[in-house]
Amino acid sequence: MPTRPGLKFIHKSGSLFSSWHLSVSSWRLFDYELSSMQENLEMAIYCVICFFLPFFLSQQLVLGSLVNAGLVLGALNLRGWKVLPVILLPSFGVLAAGLLFGSFTYHLVTLIPAIWVGNALLVWAVKEFALAKKMNRIVALGIGILSKTAWLFGITFALVFFGAVPPVFLASMGAMQLYSALSGSALALGVQALKRKAVS
Repeated sequence: MPTRPGLKFIHKSGSLFSSWHLSVSSWRLFDYELSSMQENLEMAIYCVICFFLPFFLSQQLVLGSLVNAGLVLGALNLRGWKVLPVILLPSFGVLAAGLLFGSFTYHLVTLIPAIWVGNALLVWAVKEFALAKKMNRIVALGIGILSKTAWLFGITFALVFFGAVPPVFLASMGAMQLYSALSGSALALGVQALKRKAVS
């Protein structure tokens, strides 16, 4: 018996809702059980690292690697809203350090929302593919790294095209993002393996 168009629409809508619900639910997942105190302590550590590192490091590859490591560790260990400060604080740290040490540029303010989205893409890939779908972690991180890099480079390219930011940002939002995300993810996997070994 042929399916009525209305029923097809309801079925498709239900499938879309289920997929969306799964994606949202994945943000509540974690790699292994932590007590509330441990989780809050790790959140505080990642937040301190992500915000204050720009005050002490200016080399983008090193700084970016450590921030990306914090993002991946936050994705693996923090649930729900607790990972949000880790996504947002790195940009605020760079902005504050720029204001304090005189390297502030308003072009960075233009890019901050895009950086937030890029960070969220990396965290989402870990939550959705590595934790929810149990995909190989290297593959899941590869999806997140490529998504973040493509997003940031694409947005920066568009902003350069329209004259909103200078072309110099293309390098820092392209290849440098890729390298720092790769090295930071590798560092995070190593730290997470040591953490798991310590509690086992």
